[in-house]
Amino acid sequence: MNTLVSVVIAAYNASQTLPVAIESALQQQGCDVELLIVDDCSTDDTLTIATQFAMRDNRIRVFQTPDNRGPGAARNLALLAAKGQWIAVLDADDRFAPYRLATLLAVAQHQRRDMVIDSYYLTKAGERIPSGSRFTSLCSQADMRSVSATDFVSLGLGSTKPLIRTLFLRSHQLRFNPAIKCGEDLLLYSQLLIAGASCTFVNLPLYYRTESAGSLSRKNKVQSLSALANALLLLHNSVSKTSFSSDMLGKAIGYRMKVTNDALAAAKWRYWMASPRTAPLPSLRNAFEFIRHMCFRKVRYATKSL
Repeated sequence: MNTLVSVVIAAYNASQTLPVAIESALQQQGCDVELLIVDDCSTDDTLTIATQFAMRDNRIRVFQTPDNRGPGAARNLALLAAKGQWIAVLDADDRFAPYRLATLLAVAQHQRRDMVIDSYYLTKAGERIPSGSRFTSLCSQADMRSVSATDFVSLGLGSTKPLIRTLFLRSHQLRFNPAIKCGEDLLLYSQLLIAGASCTFVNLPLYYRTESAGSLSRKNKVQSLSALANALLLLHNSVSKTSFSSDMLGKAIGYRMKVTNDALAAAKWRYWMASPRTAPLPSLRNAFEFIRHMCFRKVRYATKSL
């Protein structure tokens, strides 16, 4: 029997993109999948579409949150119901390559890892051909490297979608923080590594991430970056309360907080310039951070064009 992987999709107003995400999960080759779709009280046809797919394929189970609570809370519903030995999160506007899960499983089982991370392609909304990639320069193509908690934070791997051993997740009673609407992935995956999860990065872009204009991270930069800064602060506080001790991790978190605060300052200035009569004037400190962000953003947010 193939290993069962529970694919988790949290969906909110995703009727235009959800079918592609669902099909990419169901068409995985070399492993068995169950698909758990959680509708976060969408106002469009997301729930109807998910239900129709479930009626045609018994590998799909559909849930709905009692009210709109954000991706963390929606995913937590699925984590509680998951039956697979492994968990894979898929955003409702993204998709998997056909052999993604089987490839990551092979690495996890051969190296006895609790988490496996891959690089990913970037695509534009409505397009299937990738326009760029992330993390493909961390090592040679198809090569692998171990990832510690410090590596994960310092390299900015919070935007990846690791394959996670379900037993490790549950034995440490870790979940997505439902109060965070951006950066909840970074926080949980960092906490797993701090708890002792063994992790490998494999340089194979097997995940297709869509940068949608309607996503929170694109639509409201100030709000999303503020949430990410809060996630990093929570991570910093959680490390200080555990037996995990690492000056390097503390420095890595501090660096990511600086990078995020610089990006936040830039977003505040852009918002003020677009709406000077309604937005508050950013501080002089924000101006310094804005300049620093503009000088170093290409290095900090390296994307490889195709």
